[in-house]
Amino acid sequence: IQSSPHPVIEFSWTQVHSEITPGKRAYHAASYVGSDQGVVIYGGWNGLTYLSDAWRFITENSTWVSLTMVGNNLAGASDVAMTSLGQRQFFLLGGEIKGFHWLNYAFVLEVNLTQNTITATPVVGQSNPTARADSAVASFGDGNILLFGGQFLNENIFSDTWMMQVGCFPGKFSISFNVTACKACPQGKFESNTNKGTLCNICPGNSTTSIV
Repeated sequence: IQSSPHPVIEFSWTQVHSEITPGKRAYHAASYVGSDQGVVIYGGWNGLTYLSDAWRFITENSTWVSLTMVGNNLAGASDVAMTSLGQRQFFLLGGEIKGFHWLNYAFVLEVNLTQNTITATPVVGQSNPTARADSAVASFGDGNILLFGGQFLNENIFSDTWMMQVGCFPGKFSISFNVTACKACPQGKFESNTNKGTLCNICPGNSTTSIV
């Protein structure tokens, strides 16, 4: 074997066998839960059907657990973009559904590790990107999301860049950007921008943003 003049990383794969699995699929989304709590996958295509189920892979014992959807039932979709927000929450964008329809809606998924459930909360915004699949999204802290590219109808390939911050509606706030636990802002003075995790997203009327 001819040696390479460049550094290489040596590794080996280990196949994991589990009695229960999500079943065959492609074009699904996956993201790390955090704090060694496993990986979550969502959706995909099994060759016959667009899938709407979610599963968690527990790395400690190498087993799969089905997550029951609570609240909004998402349509089966493939080619969805997903990234972790921390706090066992994930941002989900776009995808393709039955009938070759492309999506432009977004959701925040929250996993309950104790009850093995997952809750989907719609993300409502303005000036949304056009419907697309196969895009790339990434979180870069404090609920900030970067979106780049994607495609529509397998023909139109996008090169646009979008940014947004997933947060509470105006007049509400959350700790560490837990977007499914928004609380009403108190009237009065609020902390400065040095502590974004406890700030109100646009403070209510007759309030200030001076340090308290």
